[in-house]
Amino acid sequence: MILAAGEATRLRPLSELLPKALVPIVNRPVMEYVVRLLVKHGWGEILANLCHLGEKIEAHFGSGAQLGAKIAYQREETLLGTAGSVKYARDFFDGTFLVIGCDDLTDVDLSHLLDFHRRSKALATIAVLPVTDTTQYGVVVTEADGRIVRFVEKPRPEEAPSNLANTGVYLFEPEIMDFIPAGQFYDFGRQVFPSLLEKGQPFYACRVQCNWRDIGTIQEYLQANFDLLDQDAARATTSGFLLGSACAAAPTADLKPPVALGDGATVGSWAQVGPHVVLGAGSHVGTRASLDRAVVWPDVAVESSARVSNAVVTSQGAVPAAR
Repeated sequence: MILAAGEATRLRPLSELLPKALVPIVNRPVMEYVVRLLVKHGWGEILANLCHLGEKIEAHFGSGAQLGAKIAYQREETLLGTAGSVKYARDFFDGTFLVIGCDDLTDVDLSHLLDFHRRSKALATIAVLPVTDTTQYGVVVTEADGRIVRFVEKPRPEEAPSNLANTGVYLFEPEIMDFIPAGQFYDFGRQVFPSLLEKGQPFYACRVQCNWRDIGTIQEYLQANFDLLDQDAARATTSGFLLGSACAAAPTADLKPPVALGDGATVGSWAQVGPHVVLGAGSHVGTRASLDRAVVWPDVAVESSARVSNAVVTSQGAVPAAR
């Protein structure tokens, strides 16, 4: 199950234009990375819950066939929380199931996680890894075999019992439904997980080594683009450029890698683009404009002599020339 119903209030105003699932990371919706990860590890039958701008998510992904998946959708009139949404979808699950956020930009080894879950005979398993700031995550204390003995949701640094953070990637057995009341807002971190500990249920943490990033704020969103741009550019080409179809740059344009140009993006004469710039499909950078550490969504016009730095420019807008 992909959790895709949230309003993403910390990402406003970007999430007022697009649901968080469709916010682009290096010219792909963030949820596409999640679906591709699931399919890679054999989790191709997917349910996505929808609420805020959900119709846009369903219109974009459709059946999921283009990604090798089979995606169904569950609409919520009001938000039910991470656990309440799962309870609402209880009829979809008939065995071990996985829950992941639509914005979990990660390459976590889900096959390893499933193997750990089964070997531990767990009711619930969460993927965890070390973080420097515990205030944004649930943190755990475990026994040597990974069994969780303490779970604290978003503690202040001086109160954190460890630095092992909950990544929001979960494996459950269907019996988890017994710990979630129906028809009300209910959260895994604040309610279900403490209940599992209180009742002595087999609740485990699997420590993972992976790339993982939250895109909850605009600055985190920008950094996620830059990190993935570094990774993709290094894998794709020695020159550090990711080029879509029919994109073009004037001979006098200065592109400093890593840079991604979407389909049909163009860069004018004497423009300076990069490092760490993503241009969306159909966008245009005018003569002598300058961009660095920027994410430009599709169909944006950056006018001649304009300057964009450490910023997101959303679709169908224009960046005027500097005065």
